Amino acid sequence: MAATAVSTHPVTSLAAGEVAGQLLDAGARHVDLAVVVVTAGHAGALPDLLAAFERLVCPTVLIATVAAGLAVLSPGATEVTPAGGAVPGVAALAGSVGPL
Repeated sequence: MAATAVSTHPVTSLAAGEVAGQLLDAGARHVDLAVVVVTAGHAGALPDLLAAFERLVCPTVLIATVAAGLAVLSPGATEVTPAGGAVPGVAALAGSVGPL
């Protein structure tokens, strides 16, 4: 199981809500690994975002990072290509990787 979510909303709380909703709709709950990426405009809220994602998807491991921008993956695409350049926003990947 793996789920990804991206929001380019400029308001951090709304971006986080969009991303969380996408993860939950995809069935991401009690996952092994969650990776949260935010752009600089959302970095100040990173501790709050991580607390929310920790409660929502209950990951065993939670990794967070601040990036210069996000590349948006279109549905059905086989590779990540920036649509007109990297965009600001919040993104998350959550999934179960099984035994390591």
